[in-house]
Amino acid sequence: MSISVGGMTPVDRSGTAAPGNPQGTWTPSLTPRQEQILSLISAGMTNREIGAELGVAEKTVKNCVTGLLASLGLQRRSQAAVYGAMRKATTAH
Repeated sequence: MSISVGGMTPVDRSGTAAPGNPQGTWTPSLTPRQEQILSLISAGMTNREIGAELGVAEKTVKNCVTGLLASLGLQRRSQAAVYGAMRKATTAH
């Protein structure tokens, strides 16, 4: 799945198509924790709220968000929120 967010589309940086993905689009591989955090960001939660929900420090959440953004090739948390919402909508079908 390739989703454009705020004019940015995560792209396969190797320049090759992934198996089963002939268009060469890149589907990020997220850790289970990144998946959780992406879902909570998409729900509109702050780092403090996410930390309370997951039982971790706010700083831990901030570090996870930084890694999540890097994994997605995005620059802003708002882009990740949109990406997560769009991803959820496309997988719900």
